[in-house]
Amino acid sequence: MAEPGALALARMRATGQIPLTAQVPAAWHRQAADAGRRLVEAVVPGRLPVVMLGWWDGVEPVAGGDTGVERTKTSQVVLLTFAAVLGACWPDRSEHPFPGSAAEEDIILAAVAALGPITASAVEGGAAARRHSKGALRRLDDARLLSIDGSEVRLGPAVALWSEEQVTAVRSVYDRLPRLEEPQ
Repeated sequence: MAEPGALALARMRATGQIPLTAQVPAAWHRQAADAGRRLVEAVVPGRLPVVMLGWWDGVEPVAGGDTGVERTKTSQVVLLTFAAVLGACWPDRSEHPFPGSAAEEDIILAAVAALGPITASAVEGGAAARRHSKGALRRLDDARLLSIDGSEVRLGPAVALWSEEQVTAVRSVYDRLPRLEEPQ
């Protein structure tokens, strides 16, 4: 972590995260704050710690219009699969969801399947629906919203970036998250 703060912040912005090999220098925190950003350290069990660049509450760019910020629409399969991951990996609504706990991939896929057909191809059979949900897990892993290790799924470091305002919004639907109990 000997690199200058501006370079480190640029690397975090470009790659989403950088490995945390020592304490984050105070200068990095100051430079991030000057840009309306905050640094978040995240440790996914079994992985190296990382530091990421997040937004302070109230300064995240607004999307739409002529702001230059566009948000892509996420498919229903990805959204519902992520909801099932939250339901399986976030055991205590009073806590921040990250890091949460681990859940078996099969439990998450079964929770998604219990919702019923999500896509037209899902109506054709369970294998197609399972394939779509497994693909959604991979896309969510790529987005760092979850972390997959073998058959174990955990919430990913991008969830550590959620502000208290965002967590409060998700808490409001906590009881509606798809869940299946793991077999004893």
